[in-house]
Amino acid sequence: SWDANSNNNRQLKFWLDPSNTGATVVDGYDPNGSNYTTDAVLLDISGIKSFICGDSIRPKITIRNHGNNTLTSLTINYEIDNGGVNQINWSGNLPSYAIDSITLPTLFLGSGNHTFDAFCSNPNSSTDQNNLNDSASVNFISNANPIFYTLYLNTDDYGGETSWLIRDFNGAVYMESPGYASVNGGEQISESLCLYDSCFTFVLKDSYGDGFCCGFGNGSVYLVDNLGDTIYQNTTFSSDSVTAPFCITGIKEHITNGDFNIFPNPNNGLFTIQTNFDNSYQIYVTNILGKEVYTDTSYESTYLMNLSSMKKGIYLITITNTESKKRITKRVVIK
Repeated sequence: SWDANSNNNRQLKFWLDPSNTGATVVDGYDPNGSNYTTDAVLLDISGIKSFICGDSIRPKITIRNHGNNTLTSLTINYEIDNGGVNQINWSGNLPSYAIDSITLPTLFLGSGNHTFDAFCSNPNSSTDQNNLNDSASVNFISNANPIFYTLYLNTDDYGGETSWLIRDFNGAVYMESPGYASVNGGEQISESLCLYDSCFTFVLKDSYGDGFCCGFGNGSVYLVDNLGDTIYQNTTFSSDSVTAPFCITGIKEHITNGDFNIFPNPNNGLFTIQTNFDNSYQIYVTNILGKEVYTDTSYESTYLMNLSSMKKGIYLITITNTESKKRITKRVVIK
């Protein structure tokens, strides 16, 4: 392994990076010499994670001279999603088997699946005699419009058994826990979650099957949205797994004049409505067919609405200010 073995002599790191420089590539040497006088290699693409939380990347290209002649110039070609090739010219002084890195300009992109392609050409203003090592590519996913939620996890004594993942709308694993340690007395952990406008399922797991409550400590988990509202919590987890679906229907903002918030959404039908109205307001709930299934009038800034008797599905909540007659409609999901 790289550094897991207790015997240093059995660690690759001990032999390849003994000074702990963090290097990801090592200069190679062919005792027989190169078969080519001119052979530039595009050795590596770095600076692009498999998941990008944001709308930009800044790749770094590592090159190596595999030719017998010193490499003094090279063209780096790159593009995203076959959108057109860009070029940057490199110049330097690389003897045989030496390496160098070039950081490309910042590239902006939208959300979704992407492919970054790069290839080198025109070494020393001539033809590369071996074009089989001139190119590389990286596939990645980006979230260009992130909505940040926070996961607060308190483990029990056996935190190494605890893990979590988040599935996207299609059921694919979108993100998952990095792995935790078993600490006597438990550990407090905070994870920032880079989400977007969609529906997800949070899955909490315990490999032993006894959860984090309560034989070896009192664990807990809280999923908090971007305004600090708790949309899911569990302090009694005592099995191998538990799931909690939730939806983000847009970036939640502080209540502006005449607006309202409704949370948690989705849930089993118990919703909280918060308003800043100075007078009474009427509440109307309709199903997706437009049929009115619930009405009420309230004077309170916080209103508890029980729709647990309704069928699972999507409903529209309309609030009408009785004085200004302003109407606002939002969508909720009963699961």
